[in-house]
Amino acid sequence: MYKFSLEPLLNHVKFEEENLQKELGLLKRHLFADMDKLLDLKNKTIEVKKELEEKQKGGLIASMNILYYNFAERLSEDIINQKKIIVAGEKKVEQKRAVLLETVKKRKILDKLKEKGLREYMNDLLHKEQKFIDEIATNSFCRKKIFENE
Repeated sequence: MYKFSLEPLLNHVKFEEENLQKELGLLKRHLFADMDKLLDLKNKTIEVKKELEEKQKGGLIASMNILYYNFAERLSEDIINQKKIIVAGEKKVEQKRAVLLETVKKRKILDKLKEKGLREYMNDLLHKEQKFIDEIATNSFCRKKIFENE
């Protein structure tokens, strides 16, 4: 029976690959959640601006105008911060993807080595089997000749 000598390493790399895939999935979910948050902030900014315009048409006291302005400024700062969070998240996703790709390459190399070893083992087994069959055929032929000569 064929036994791949690097099987423990292959199993470890497969385990590592699965964990990296899970981590990458989690990072992507966080990134999409951050992108949704950015979209919500942008929508909120649009709503606040529309509301401010409507209130200004109806007449708005200065303190309320300042309040809306400050709120809009805060939303703008939040949008800038959220964009920074998204950029950092994208970097993490790309780094994790690069690590995952390297791990996949390692696993594929080990899989190919395992397949190659199995092919060599099977060829060797077939060669031994053919040699055994040839020996039986030779012995049978020799016995026939011996019995014919007697």
